[in-house]
Amino acid sequence: MLLEFSVENFSSFKERVTLSMLPAAIKEKRKIAPVVLSGYKDLAALPSAVLYGKNNSGKSNLIKALLGLQWIVTKSGSFNSDVELAPYEPFLLDITNKETATRFEIDFIVRNEKRYVFSVAFLSSEIIEEQLIRYNNSPTGKTTQSTLYSRQKQNVKFGSGLSGKKDFNFNANQLILSRGDIEGNQELKSVYSFFSKNHLRILQLAESAYIDFLTQNFKEYATQPENSQSKALIDKILTQFDANILHLKIGDKDLSSIKFPEKISDDLKQRILQQLKTEIRTVHRLYDGENEIGIEEMPLSKQSTGTRKLLAVLPEILPTLQSGGVLFMDELNTSLHTEVTAFLIRLFNNPTTNPYNAQLVSTTHDITLLDRSLYDRDQVYIVDKDKKGISSLSSFSDFKISNLRSANLAQYYEKGEVGGLPDLYEPFLHFIISECLQNGQKEQEQAGSR
Repeated sequence: MLLEFSVENFSSFKERVTLSMLPAAIKEKRKIAPVVLSGYKDLAALPSAVLYGKNNSGKSNLIKALLGLQWIVTKSGSFNSDVELAPYEPFLLDITNKETATRFEIDFIVRNEKRYVFSVAFLSSEIIEEQLIRYNNSPTGKTTQSTLYSRQKQNVKFGSGLSGKKDFNFNANQLILSRGDIEGNQELKSVYSFFSKNHLRILQLAESAYIDFLTQNFKEYATQPENSQSKALIDKILTQFDANILHLKIGDKDLSSIKFPEKISDDLKQRILQQLKTEIRTVHRLYDGENEIGIEEMPLSKQSTGTRKLLAVLPEILPTLQSGGVLFMDELNTSLHTEVTAFLIRLFNNPTTNPYNAQLVSTTHDITLLDRSLYDRDQVYIVDKDKKGISSLSSFSDFKISNLRSANLAQYYEKGEVGGLPDLYEPFLHFIISECLQNGQKEQEQAGSR
């Protein structure tokens, strides 16, 4: 489970900000029960959170930061010494930050129920600092911390609490955590597993590419025998939201008519055909007037964007629920009806559909989600950006607003009392648009009289 994620000097985040999945103390009765974590006294975590903010406020940058951390952990163990650390994106609007380290820190619990805090600071070509801390529980319930290792550039100090192999080499651009996984240190392998794409799923793509990519992913997912039950479940969910669809059909497509240019290699031809050979079709009832006379199949491309989006995200959501993983999704609601989005969020909030304590963090612009009893105020975050281009991150529970209750979060957000709204002065915008249109009309008239 994710407990907290902090980022500093990355993209639009100049100062350290923290996304916390730890419940805050709120006065009113909670709508969404936190997950109580076994083995740790008084420790609980939120099953979901949402990020609001105006366009270009930095919402996507926070998800991008976590994606960058995942990339360094899962990739750097096999880097050659000349590989650049791509996630190094310092805040560029202050010269003091341009050549300083980007910092990530994450507090989490792995599948063996051990809690760790991992932190890293890095430049474009080297790791500056790295540290891994483990929480330990005594039989009496007392919790202590052990530093398993601490690194300053190429100097590493291993703590006595880390057992297993430690004498492995590493380059300046490689994480100890990543090298430890490759070298077979069992505890580091367990920590590394939290960042695997099967456990930590991060989806951040442009909308058109997003749906196309994920529906392609669904074809691979649905054709694997071990996913047959999930495929049947997705069929049932889809028919609940679109009564006209009976079920999905996945099969081979006739590609005999495809002609390739002569210069394309046989290997490339085969890879293209492999991508195209499987086709998703929707099956519908066929009518002659009022009489049902059979069935008709349609390519998935004939369906609405919303239907295709739902089909794209379900193969990400269901495995996350099944594994107790963590899912970050940028713009979850885009192209989906608000009620469909609310249904997907409730899957994580409801212990019946989330028995393994999975978590969902999403970004959205849909204010109406705040009116549907989906979140308590410590689950709702506002990302804002000031005149210097610096993004900030605050939850509703951070704001000292009298009579604020989770029941009226949308009201306070729409009033602009917590920030995160576009700065629009409409009378001025109306004036300059009107003036431009009038000037354009005059120019056309003058051109026509010549």
